[in-house]
Amino acid sequence: MNTRSCERVNGLAVVLRGYASMVGELAGNQWNEGDVSCSVVRRVALPDAFFALDGLLETFLTVLDEFGAYPAVIARELDRYLPFLATTSVLMAAVRAGVGRETAHEVIKEHAVAVALAMRERGRPRTTCWPGWPPTPGSGCRPARCPSATRATTPARRPPRWTT
Repeated sequence: MNTRSCERVNGLAVVLRGYASMVGELAGNQWNEGDVSCSVVRRVALPDAFFALDGLLETFLTVLDEFGAYPAVIARELDRYLPFLATTSVLMAAVRAGVGRETAHEVIKEHAVAVALAMRERGRPRTTCWPGWPPTPGSGCRPARCPSATRATTPARRPPRWTT
């Protein structure tokens, strides 16, 4: 139900933007007080916008109320895909270690694609990404030159001041 409700929230947000656009068209268009051209928009847009906003907020509160986070599923997904998500950190570690950006990008891409294909073809449950990543011969990109590359794939920790 949350998927449908989230779609409803998005649809109501579009409706609200439409009402905002309608009301925005009134600026500078009123000729005389009580002109029918602006009062029609006001009579339609303002009450309907409040109904749409009420529906949006109530639906969003329902989504939040019914929301469920499953730590085991999240941990499994992180375990499986975090090395792929950390490729930017690995790339930055390689560049800081003196490897050219294009070279490091190509090596990381080749390795990530090979690991992803192995996961799909062999049904590998998790990645064993960076400790054994094979550098291209002559690229100058070796794990020993990028020691922080293997640390880059560990989950980020929230700073203590942001946690409650």
